[in-house]
Amino acid sequence: MATLNTSYHSQYKQALQDPTRLSEEDLLGLLLKYPYSQPLVFAYERRKKLIKQESINKDLALLYANSEGWLMAYVNKPIESIEAIIDRS
Repeated sequence: MATLNTSYHSQYKQALQDPTRLSEEDLLGLLLKYPYSQPLVFAYERRKKLIKQESINKDLALLYANSEGWLMAYVNKPIESIEAIIDRS
């Protein structure tokens, strides 16, 4: 049974929750380790949008997405803080 590398696991989880908290190098490292991961490709695009940088890989993300509209909605989705999620409960 293989053991899970907790560093990659926590970085992967962080990339999905708030990709701005990872450096570009960390996120690209995850993409190199998991090159066919749809969620990471989308997280990379979302990070670029949230930090207001132009992405040169939009076409790659569109290949992985079901639709352009869905991808744009995901990329433009604001980051929710834990406090905001708890307040809604």
